[in-house]
Amino acid sequence: MEYEKAVVALDILLGKEPANEGLYASALEFCENRVSEQETVDYVESQKRTIQQIKDGESIIAILIHRGGLERILTVDGELYDGSLEELQVDDSISDDAEIESYVQSTQAGLDVARSFRISNSLETLFGEAPQFVPGFTVVLQQCTAEEGKTTNELQDALIAAGIIGPGNTEAQVIHASYFTSKLERYGALVWDRKRWRTTEKGEAVL
Repeated sequence: MEYEKAVVALDILLGKEPANEGLYASALEFCENRVSEQETVDYVESQKRTIQQIKDGESIIAILIHRGGLERILTVDGELYDGSLEELQVDDSISDDAEIESYVQSTQAGLDVARSFRISNSLETLFGEAPQFVPGFTVVLQQCTAEEGKTTNELQDALIAAGIIGPGNTEAQVIHASYFTSKLERYGALVWDRKRWRTTEKGEAVL
């Protein structure tokens, strides 16, 4: 796939799947150099952080290949196979006892999209976009470093106590605790785990 088309396809993919965008970027970064496809699948599975990430590692890899972010490389008895997986599966010239290996490696488009994603999803970017809410983000991150984590209601109370938002939890309020948690989760600083919000290593690094 041409570079420009792959970049567009990957940007659209990450934009329409916010729950999995981090997994896509992680897979692309992991495969900067050639890696076993099964090792990549296992890596993607290990990077899951929320229950919303329901796509399995094999699906993530297949989608990235289809979109031009990853290239599959096949070997037969240690020699490169000049064809697709589908072609190999019906290739009568391949003996039944041949050793077949499948690798994946990121394309330039995949690496560029992953790097762009990391830059745009840095907490510095978030804070720069909404400087008036930085105190609220800080309160939430600090609260959620507690070993037991925090519920959304507990964070609402903490934000009210800190004077970040007004008292009460009414629909008339423009900003609720969920505003801060959703943004921080989107940027990888907060994770929903066992019905509690918890600060990630990325969030703790900012603090």
